[in-house]
Amino acid sequence: MLIDTHAHLDFPEFAEDLDHVLVRAKQASVERIITIGTTLQSSRKAIQLAERYPQIYASVGIHPNSASQERDNDGWTYWHSLGGTSMVEKISAVTLRVANMRASVRFYKDVLGLEIIHGSESSYFTSFRTKDGDTILNLEHGDASIRWGRLIFHVSDVDRFWAYLMEKGFHPDSPQDASWGERYFHLPDPDGHELSFARPI
Repeated sequence: MLIDTHAHLDFPEFAEDLDHVLVRAKQASVERIITIGTTLQSSRKAIQLAERYPQIYASVGIHPNSASQERDNDGWTYWHSLGGTSMVEKISAVTLRVANMRASVRFYKDVLGLEIIHGSESSYFTSFRTKDGDTILNLEHGDASIRWGRLIFHVSDVDRFWAYLMEKGFHPDSPQDASWGERYFHLPDPDGHELSFARPI
């Protein structure tokens, strides 16, 4: 069984042909499709599609490009109400905007060991997945915005991975034990996005 983990079935291109798209997906052994919401409106449509078609699952959220337009109170009330929607199962991907795709792809592929599943160093949009094959990180070329929070990676040995990065010429913060039960350290990626490498203790 194949699962398409990143689709946008709410796009107008599919409005007149969605049933046929799903038939062709089935013929290609694609049994499940996760359709991704990027705005309040598209997230609503994603949920409507998931409620209509049993093979479609919805992932809701706001893309960074749309964040400044999604601040109405009714919208945020709606986000909070989504917790009871059974078809929304997890966050399927995180997208970072990067100024230098080549440097960022090399960092995430060659230094952190993520696997490219779409795109390349010369692409506008590149997707990676972790070794468990479940978590997806997207890089989108554009003006990087670094004051949004941090991305946390779990590693098998925090101190060993810290030493590995030091050997590669990086300068991460020193590892420390947190009160919430993790050992971790921080390191910015080539665009300044704050990354945390952690392991429960």
